[in-house]
Amino acid sequence: MSSSHHKTSFMIVPESNSAMPGTSLSSSSVLLPSCSSDVPLQMSSSHHRTSSMVNPSSLPSDKKLDFDMKKILEGHNRGASILEEYDRLRLISPTTRKQVISIMAAELVAVCGYYPTMQQKHAVAKAIISFFPELKDPTGETGYEHIYCSKGGQSGYLFDKLKNIRRNLPDSARMKSGKGKGKGKVSTSKGTTKRLEAVLTSEEMKEAEALCRNSTDKNTVRAAMAKCSTSRHAWIQDQKPFMKDILQRYPRYRDMPDLVQQDFQEIYPDASDSLLKKWDGHAMALLAYASTCREGKEINDEYHALLKTRQEHTQLFGFLVLMKFLPSYNTKGKGRVSQADMEHCIVHFHDVHRPVTECLKDTATRRPSLLVKGTKNNVEEIFLQIEEYACPLHTPNIVNAFDILFKSYYVYNLAYPVPASIFYLYLQTQIFGLHHDGKLPPAIREIASAVNAAKK
Repeated sequence: MSSSHHKTSFMIVPESNSAMPGTSLSSSSVLLPSCSSDVPLQMSSSHHRTSSMVNPSSLPSDKKLDFDMKKILEGHNRGASILEEYDRLRLISPTTRKQVISIMAAELVAVCGYYPTMQQKHAVAKAIISFFPELKDPTGETGYEHIYCSKGGQSGYLFDKLKNIRRNLPDSARMKSGKGKGKGKVSTSKGTTKRLEAVLTSEEMKEAEALCRNSTDKNTVRAAMAKCSTSRHAWIQDQKPFMKDILQRYPRYRDMPDLVQQDFQEIYPDASDSLLKKWDGHAMALLAYASTCREGKEINDEYHALLKTRQEHTQLFGFLVLMKFLPSYNTKGKGRVSQADMEHCIVHFHDVHRPVTECLKDTATRRPSLLVKGTKNNVEEIFLQIEEYACPLHTPNIVNAFDILFKSYYVYNLAYPVPASIFYLYLQTQIFGLHHDGKLPPAIREIASAVNAAKK
């Protein structure tokens, strides 16, 4: 970095190779072989070395990857404060270290995809301790084992951060990216690719956010929100801001709640339209299942009492069946949450003539939920309720409303409300096909088996 903010160069050292004269690099680069075996890295310097090294010119240009720490930090919206703190204190606090790891993990994902090689992770870890030598572990063999270590199983802050980033990927993306050309591509089961946009600079982010706030053209807003989606998602994941802070920084979520569908598609392209495509058939199977259960008699009778020729009734009652058969337990695990409490934190119906401001007062939950004006027989208007806001949906379609509701938990990085956690987990695993760490509750497995049998 000018004294301290220096740029460090790295080279790959093969496990065996003929000896080569001492080599120095004229530019800073990390050489990344396509193989997945762990190859030690050697830092170059202006001094001659007798160790074996690969000449950069002998490798294709697409194997060179530049981790310029100073440039990366200066281009990030939190980078300036990190550099200023380091220049002033000459140390890295745990909070700042977490920010550095988050920034570099995001950079690694943007450049190499969700599954970078061990060499790439080694290169990033070594770049970090070279730029911030105070982070080096003097007791370790490499000095960066706490950031990334591949011996005896992978571990370290960088490894944990990458694992955390991947934890909500759909099954189709939870596979290693191919070694094809192009950076930041994630393979999918359908043979499509999703390019990860680079994180915007601070100025670019401010411009996009200002355009989102001030534009009256919805297409312009959608384009601007898409442009800064990667940076916004990283901010929400890393900083875990309160919901009110997200809505204050991006107020268009309030008048255009369908923006969460656009954001979700950026993150999970293969799972994005799952509910809209699957629900009609799934709802019919759920109602068929309910008709065979004693517990489902009441809801089944209510469904048949309506003018059930309308498709909307089947769609709505499919969700009501899930609420009926997937009760959660209270926080102490000593009893089931009542169905009324569960429904109330997911969807609540109000008289069509009642002012929305009055409807909001009746709802205790501050998590995303649906506020419906009308009855189960006649839905006239739907709002996505978040905190004290009622965000109007552009259509009273109940499937679209539940689609936005579910996706809001992912886009805003929110935990499911306890009373409805199993309900949302069913949608997550059985409809959207998103990964879940841990065992599925028996109730989900039972209903899923019954639904699959009903569809055959």
